[in-house]
Amino acid sequence: MMNVSNYIDILRNVTANETLHESQFSNNVALIIYQTLFVTASLIGAALNACFILVFVLTSQLRTPMHQLLASLSVADGLTSLMFMILVPFPIAQGGQWICICKCMAGYGLTLAQMLNLLLVTGDRFIGIVFPYGYATWITQRRVVFTVIVTWVYVFASATAAAVQCGLKSMQDTSCIITLGTKDGFNYFFASHYVVLFAFMIFAYGRIGNIMLHHRRQIAAAVAPAQAINDDFKIQLKVTKDVFIVVCTSVFCLGFTPVYYIQYRINGTEDMTMRLIRNIFVIINSILDPFIYFFRFEEFKQALQALVSSFFNLFTT
Repeated sequence: MMNVSNYIDILRNVTANETLHESQFSNNVALIIYQTLFVTASLIGAALNACFILVFVLTSQLRTPMHQLLASLSVADGLTSLMFMILVPFPIAQGGQWICICKCMAGYGLTLAQMLNLLLVTGDRFIGIVFPYGYATWITQRRVVFTVIVTWVYVFASATAAAVQCGLKSMQDTSCIITLGTKDGFNYFFASHYVVLFAFMIFAYGRIGNIMLHHRRQIAAAVAPAQAINDDFKIQLKVTKDVFIVVCTSVFCLGFTPVYYIQYRINGTEDMTMRLIRNIFVIINSILDPFIYFFRFEEFKQALQALVSSFFNLFTT
């Protein structure tokens, strides 16, 4: 049975010569196993996120601002799994410059989309808990849709800038190394988004944690009308706790990507262990998020059960 070092050696051999022919790939049984496992995990992630998006689209009760933001995050997760499934095992020699451009757009753009959507979800919960009376006025469905559209336009523009740099670089040589195909400033620009996300997450959930502690102290002394208000607020806190699990899981899993890019740029050589870890955790994140939605969010669990029952009745009658 192969250990981690075997996979790292396999990955090093693949990335050291991106122009290997398909026949050379097929002769390496270990590489086929690695690619099969990776593609299978990516397919699972894409399918789970597609299921979540389907539940959101078909259930009108889920058309709330927070659920819309989670759906946008799920789109980013699902596309990440899909693109990794298609592009990571694909040899550059089979697609040349266009595959290099697609890899560059996916490598930068989709991770950026995940980070920005996590930032939006965290901001939604911050306003909902810290400014509960202004939440319904400030956070409307129309504003959320507009913000999501602007976010994805920004992601596409940034990914296109990265793809152009990689495309021009790949015209000079046959390699397709994303971190070396883009300028130093662009890599730090990309990593700065993660720094902003991490800092805002610490600040936002620090404030939310203080409010939760204060809320617990007030429950025992609350009279009946105040207790009813507390009950409503407790629902919001439960949702915020569930979102916190999603955000923390994603921030941890995505943290390996900017580290991988920056260390490659600084050292000038690729750390294959970091690349393997980064690829694994990107897929783990895409798989874990929909699981958290369906197991922690009661509204999604009930909507999924209702849809499954409807489809079952449709095919059995």
